[in-house]
Amino acid sequence: MDEKTIGKILVITDGKKEELSGRLSFKDIKIEVHSFSEANDAIQDCQVDLILLDCTVDVDEGLKILKKNKTNCPIIPNIFLTDVNLEGIVLRAFRAGDRDFFRKPVNIYELQNTVEGLLSAKKSCREKRFPFIKTITQTYTLASSKHATGS
Repeated sequence: MDEKTIGKILVITDGKKEELSGRLSFKDIKIEVHSFSEANDAIQDCQVDLILLDCTVDVDEGLKILKKNKTNCPIIPNIFLTDVNLEGIVLRAFRAGDRDFFRKPVNIYELQNTVEGLLSAKKSCREKRFPFIKTITQTYTLASSKHATGS
């Protein structure tokens, strides 16, 4: 990142790379675009402020990437976007750790406002979402250990 850039958004897409990123405009925030096949390498070091998962066709692969993102980098908020109209996809995305969900076509101004709000919340260090299953496991483990110690 150069001196002027203060943030970084990663767009991971299974569609055209410039479709979403070309419509977004943020002051002092760099937008990087990668395909689904490049997702693991792109998020490996957790050096981004927000991830936009743009799923045009392959929703299942998008959900796998989302789960991996949230397991490896739980403090990075993810926004899931899709034009696939499958029942239960919203619930599956939120259970995987999604912070927000947009069905396409996306109102670009609403998306920008959501992204700006999430970046502000992230700076305040209060934004942390773990995959649902992991959270339940941690809660159960914590409750079991308190019960065992009599606390």
